[in-house]
This record gives sequence, C-alpha cells and structure tokens, in this order.
Amino acid sequence: VTFSLEDFLRVNAFGTQNLVDAAIESNICEGFLNISTAYEYGPKGYLISENTDFSPQGNYAISKAVWSMYLDQKIHSLWFPWITYRLFSVYGPNDIGRIIPLITDAIILEKELHLFDIHRKRDFVYIDTVISLALKFDKIRKNNINSLNIWSWESLSVYELVAKLSQILNRPILNNIIFDESSIPNAHWECNNALLKQYIDPILLNDGLLKALKH
Repeated sequence: VTFSLEDFLRVNAFGTQNLVDAAIESNICEGFLNISTAYEYGPKGYLISENTDFSPQGNYAISKAVWSMYLDQKIHSLWFPWITYRLFSVYGPNDIGRIIPLITDAIILEKELHLFDIHRKRDFVYIDTVISLALKFDKIRKNNINSLNIWSWESLSVYELVAKLSQILNRPILNNIIFDESSIPNAHWECNNALLKQYIDPILLNDGLLKALKH
C-alpha cells in the first residue's frame, strides 16, 4: 500500500493538531507526549542530536516534521507540559512486516528477501525502552526538555543486522537473502546519546533481539 503526503498529513499533522487543540480547551490535560521519528532529521554524516536541523525524506517524515514545527509555534499557548520523543528504528515482539521479522523469516524459513541500502547505519531501539521513557515523562519534563531522541546505544547497518540475527538464530545466511550493494552511504541515522543516557539504562541490541525472538 502506498500512502500519499495528504494521507500522512491527515493522521500525523492534522489528527495530532486536533488532539492538542482539544487538550488546550479541556483544562484537564496534565501533559502531552508527542511521538515522532528520527526520519525528520534525515540521514546525517555526523551523530544526530536534539538540535540537528530537519531534512525529512519521504512523505511520512515530512508529515511528522510539519507537525513538529507546528507544535514549536504553539509552545507559548500550551499551558500544559509537552515533550516530543523522536524514535529511531523501533522493534519488538509481533512486529510484523518490519525489517527484523522479515530478516528472521528469511533466515529460518529460507524465504527470498531483497535488501537495499544495506550499508547505512541505523540505531535500533527496543519497544520497552520507549515505554519506560514514556513513564518518565514528569521527570524529564521537569528539566525543561521539549525534545528527546530515543535510541539504543548501538547502531548497525542492515548488512550487519543480518549477520547478528544469523548468529543469534544459529543459522547460515543463504542465497535467498539478496543484498543490493550498489551504494556506500556517507550519512546515517546514528544518535548522540548525551541527553537520553541521563534517564535510562540501555537495552542493548543483542538483549532486545533475544526478547523479541522469544515471541
């Protein structure tokens, strides 16, 4: 299924705008947690921090960036605390259709899988990390933080991720997994963890993958 920019804006921008407007009018909102994405930044040739400029790639990322800029403009009219969490590549149990289960199925079931952009490094964050940080909303907001990048203290390329999953599953990488190695990127989605590490201990990728695969 291909979604247009209008489709994404309807949900990620206008839909969330309606929630914030309702919260403003309600006089009962205790806090607003805006879940966004590292794709707002686009890949960079350096570590990404909360102060990195946006260069969104694709309709999904554009719709998220539009909403983030709107929220920044509303800051002075919001009487309740709010934070934007920008998630890097989230994974977890029952995560059907995303990169980790697709690779896992290809290794175990010997399904054909074409992988692209295999050398661009990404940070993979286990879903429990996101939940734990959502529960720390009050603590984080007391430090006047409006934006927080969430990642896992470890980054891998897709190629390296296949190798790690193969090792965990104790299965060889067969020819059914086809790598497109046509480009070597010089920009990645890798995070500067200076702010996040003040609030949570890392769930390292190997531990997170083992948890996800148990399901």
